[in-house]
Amino acid sequence: MEVVPVVYITVDAIRALDAYYHNWSDKERYARLIVKRIDDMMAEHYDGTIHEVQLDCDWTQQTEHVYFMLVNSVKELLHDRDITLSGTLRLHQLREVEFPTKNEYGYSDSIPFDRSLLMCYNTGRLQDRKTRNSILDFDDVEPYLKQDNRYEVVPGKRIHSSSHQTL
Repeated sequence: MEVVPVVYITVDAIRALDAYYHNWSDKERYARLIVKRIDDMMAEHYDGTIHEVQLDCDWTQQTEHVYFMLVNSVKELLHDRDITLSGTLRLHQLREVEFPTKNEYGYSDSIPFDRSLLMCYNTGRLQDRKTRNSILDFDDVEPYLKQDNRYEVVPGKRIHSSSHQTL
């Protein structure tokens, strides 16, 4: 059995990171703390080797650039140990992400993961008695997947950007 540790980062934590830590070394320190926490938990609860870590955050257009900077720092630390970094991608993030752009630090705000997992849930109308499945209604998801975006989305497959960067 392969274990993939998943770290959920609240959008409030990303906002605080942006508001309270003004220089980049503080933000890199936060990335090191995340990786250390994963190491500590894995040492206590798992005797095997991990090959992948996943980050989950409901980032928005306002927080994406700080979150992506953090992700890039975590990714560098993990890649030094040959560990893949994956991340979750929600439907609204698929629609909103701007790719590629450069922020004021010179980093691209494209999705920085080695691969992304598209999360599709709670798409149906729970209050509507005619809804067959309020957890996943493909009619609600389809417009996101058919829109003119830069990602090739194939159910059950990895998402690839048009620039051939594996997400």
